[in-house]
Amino acid sequence: MTKSTWKTLFILTLLALFIAFAAGKVWISHKRNEISNQMDQARQTKERLLHDMQQLAIERSSLIQPEQLRKKAKAFGMAPPRADQVIPLDE
Repeated sequence: MTKSTWKTLFILTLLALFIAFAAGKVWISHKRNEISNQMDQARQTKERLLHDMQQLAIERSSLIQPEQLRKKAKAFGMAPPRADQVIPLDE
């Protein structure tokens, strides 16, 4: 092979490497943006779920209040047990 052939081959190799590195850089940048968007969505979902959890905790604490339980039981036609319906437990 002549000197100019080696030179041409060397330049083409460098050009191919440059193109490969540039393509890799673009791909990495794209992946970084993709992951960033996924993280933002996950963060938003987490915040929404935490808010929902807080709302449910408030609702639960409201519903387990004795007065609320009495109202709900009455709405379902329930009443306190009669004496003959209570079975004492021996301790």
